[in-house]
Amino acid sequence: MMIELIQVGIASEKTKKAVYSSYNLALRKGLLIKKPCIICGTSERIEGHHFDYSKPLEVIWMCKKDHMELHAHHRRENLDKNSISARLRRNEKEISLLLKSGKSIKEVAELMVVTYSNLYGFARKKKMLKRKTKKFDWARDVFTVVKEIGDDF
Repeated sequence: MMIELIQVGIASEKTKKAVYSSYNLALRKGLLIKKPCIICGTSERIEGHHFDYSKPLEVIWMCKKDHMELHAHHRRENLDKNSISARLRRNEKEISLLLKSGKSIKEVAELMVVTYSNLYGFARKKKMLKRKTKKFDWARDVFTVVKEIGDDF
């Protein structure tokens, strides 16, 4: 059985401790009664999971295993928020300005602590890179160098 679970907001540790105290007191006084796990249906090692800490007595009941898997899923989601692509998207404006100022992709990659290939792919996708020179620009450049050197060449 697949159930989509959405966690509302993030509470401070102080808030969480207060909620857990209220929750545990309600369990001891019989105001809350544990029910089987909503994921697997077992009645062993049941825990309450809070989605909204502003409602301390509103919980869903889960076995320890499924509860830990749910929290692991939330941790993975938070890691994804800090992934390289997410960091690049958050710093898109800064990356663009650095590239426009003349810094190389290698230099910007070092500043952003990402690999050259990650930054190159991102900058290319966002069209931040200057257009490649035309096929015959190298000939003009060589001619300019030869002209500057003059007769010594």
